[in-house]
Amino acid sequence: MLFVPARLIRGIDQRLAADETAAGDPDNHRLAVITLPIALGARGARSIVTAGASRTARPDRTLISALRRAHTMIGRDAKGPIMAAAPGSQYARRLASLALLAPDIQRDILAGLQPPRLTLTALMAVELPLDWNAQRRQFGWQA
Repeated sequence: MLFVPARLIRGIDQRLAADETAAGDPDNHRLAVITLPIALGARGARSIVTAGASRTARPDRTLISALRRAHTMIGRDAKGPIMAAAPGSQYARRLASLALLAPDIQRDILAGLQPPRLTLTALMAVELPLDWNAQRRQFGWQA
C-alpha cells in the first residue's frame, strides 16, 4: 500500500491497471491509499521491485528493435542457426545472442509483456544461458 494526499487521487485513479486500486483512507480523510500488486526481492547487491499479476502490454521499442536486429545477424540452414562470421565487437556478440532467447520470451517481448525489469540494458549486462529453462529462471519468466 502507498499513502498519498487525498487531493491527488482523482488524477491517479484514471492511470491504474485493473488489479490496482485507489481509495480514501478510512482513518485519515486527508490521505488516500493506493494498492499495487508488487513483489520485493534482492538480486545480487541491489534491490528490485517487480510488478505483480498485471499483464498490461508495455512494448519496449528499444528491446524490440534490438531483438529484430539480432535476428538479422543470424541466418538459418537445415541444421539450425548459423553466422557467416563472428561479430566484431562484444556488443554485437551480445546483441546476436538475443536471437537465441526462448521463443516464449521473444514472443512476450514483441507483445510488450516482458517483466518491467527486463530491458535491453539488463539483457546486455548478463551472460545469456543457452538453455531456455535457465533463461526463464534467470529472468523470472512466468509460464
